[in-house]
Amino acid sequence: MKNKFIAIVLHLLCLGAGYFYIGQIKKAFLFVLTVVLLVIIGFYLELYIDFMILFVEFIVIVLFLYSFVDIWKSFPISDEKDLKYSQWYYVLGFMLLWSMFQFFISNKLDNLPTRNFVVPVSSMNNTLFKGDWLTGIKNDELHRGDIAIFRNPITPDLYLVKRVVAIEDDEIIYQDKKLFIHFSEGDDYIKKHFSANSIQKIKNRLWVKNPYQLSNPNIIYKSSNHKGIFEYLLYHNDYMKGLHLEELSSGDGSEKKINAFYTKVAKNSFFMMGDNRDNSRDSLLFGSVPKEYVYGIVKKVYFNYKSWSRFNIEVDYKVLSSFCKFQRAFCS
Repeated sequence: MKNKFIAIVLHLLCLGAGYFYIGQIKKAFLFVLTVVLLVIIGFYLELYIDFMILFVEFIVIVLFLYSFVDIWKSFPISDEKDLKYSQWYYVLGFMLLWSMFQFFISNKLDNLPTRNFVVPVSSMNNTLFKGDWLTGIKNDELHRGDIAIFRNPITPDLYLVKRVVAIEDDEIIYQDKKLFIHFSEGDDYIKKHFSANSIQKIKNRLWVKNPYQLSNPNIIYKSSNHKGIFEYLLYHNDYMKGLHLEELSSGDGSEKKINAFYTKVAKNSFFMMGDNRDNSRDSLLFGSVPKEYVYGIVKKVYFNYKSWSRFNIEVDYKVLSSFCKFQRAFCS
């Protein structure tokens, strides 16, 4: 009886290993291929049919439940020592083969047109929330304002979700609770698309103050630990240039101290920031994100197990709607 539980545990740990353990080799490989193909097909169909991934995952769960029952019932009733492939080295060999298969298809999975992601932290509050289960669409042609999914340039195995606040050749000045952007299109473009009270002249050029907050109340500066990102940058900064700008001086006598940080977005790169600005590890800390690290944009939030109000939420890209005619084409 004990070996039945071993078969079930192996099946949980490694796709198909339970079938392999009880000697049903064909079922083991068929089970693996069926699950992988279902997932791949689901991600392709998600481009055209909403909730296709949820439907496929439901089928996979049912398939798993059936396989547990099938393994339990198919366990040989003869002497358990006669189990042909129950020896540890056979099972280990199957697991290694599965690991190699996973490694082989991992790049293929990265290139699927859609993928599932779960938001693990609160850096995008109140646009995306911790625990949101979302689907991303593969697309490396990002626009300002897009909510992007990308790999962390410092730890590429880690995927992040942030907002694109600047593209190549845009310039960034970050002050405590303030983001200034000089868009690469120049002063005339800025005067045309932004109101005078949102524009500030710094070093004889025009900069837009907190442009993404103009019509998006979800973007906030609220530190959870009484120390904002600006103070952190004063002591931990490898990607932005610290400087003192007279135009941004507080007039408190600290004229020689750093009161801002500056950077210019590199070619074929994007500057990403969380909407929960003081609680986000983003491009302020790891620099611009190269295009090759980008997976795509968020399509929608499907659900959050903590809140049913998060079911089937369309992501709103109209962050600059007061002067942008198109939902995602700001400065494109």
